[in-house]
Amino acid sequence: MQETEKRKMEQLNRDSERWRRMDEEQKHEDAKLQKLRDTCGAGKKNLSSAAYNPITLEYDPTENGIKLKQADDMAKYRAQLRSYNIDTKSNCGYNILTGSDRAGVVVTKPSFLNDSAAQGVPKR
Repeated sequence: MQETEKRKMEQLNRDSERWRRMDEEQKHEDAKLQKLRDTCGAGKKNLSSAAYNPITLEYDPTENGIKLKQADDMAKYRAQLRSYNIDTKSNCGYNILTGSDRAGVVVTKPSFLNDSAAQGVPKR
């Protein structure tokens, strides 16, 4: 009987040690995953990398979405300025087919630009 009790105690000790190691491994794995989530953005599989929703065609209402919208607006603004410059330097003031006055390219300033940043913007 004493031998049986001894085996039970050994088995219980082995089992409790195994469970303790498994708990430590799980804590270590959880800490590793949390570190990856915090530093690399891992574990965010359903989040888009861009602050833009391609289904609704709208920018996200976050800081990154606002920055992305401003960058896109600036790209459109610069394209309009290029069009204006090409139009004023290579076209005359009338339509050669109809002989009537020709409307030039209209440049619209983005709303986030202040007046001092857009001094070179032509006023038509």
